[in-house]
Amino acid sequence: MRKFASSAPPLAHFLDTDDNLSALAQQVSAIRRIERIWQGIVPIQLQTGTRLGQPKDGVLPVYCANAAIAAKLRQLASRIGQALAAEYQPLELNIKVRVDQAATPQRYIPPRTLSDQALQQLRTLHDRLDECELKDALTRLLASRPVEPEPRS
Repeated sequence: MRKFASSAPPLAHFLDTDDNLSALAQQVSAIRRIERIWQGIVPIQLQTGTRLGQPKDGVLPVYCANAAIAAKLRQLASRIGQALAAEYQPLELNIKVRVDQAATPQRYIPPRTLSDQALQQLRTLHDRLDECELKDALTRLLASRPVEPEPRS
């Protein structure tokens, strides 16, 4: 791969010359620092269900995916605040925990499928069974699966 020389100034040049961009870069840097400290303090089980908001007026909003995570973080809030202050001296934040279903992106879970052989075995089992709860359950399961046409010979 060939590298081309660029005559364009680096991005840092623009961040330094514009006051608004410089202030924004400082905010982003502070938030990233808080996130790194957060990841070192908060147990991983709680991190996966939380999202940090933008600190404002000494308050760090923390959005939780459910009430259980929020309750646990509320219990740990003072210790987390002290740890944040110890790691980053100019930082003295009160943690405000809120429940927000959109705090973590929902994972895509692909639909489970059954192989043709498994479906055929379930149909055979269904046909052999007398009337019972298992046969009713298999009836519902097989009804939810698309029926494939029999191959022509």
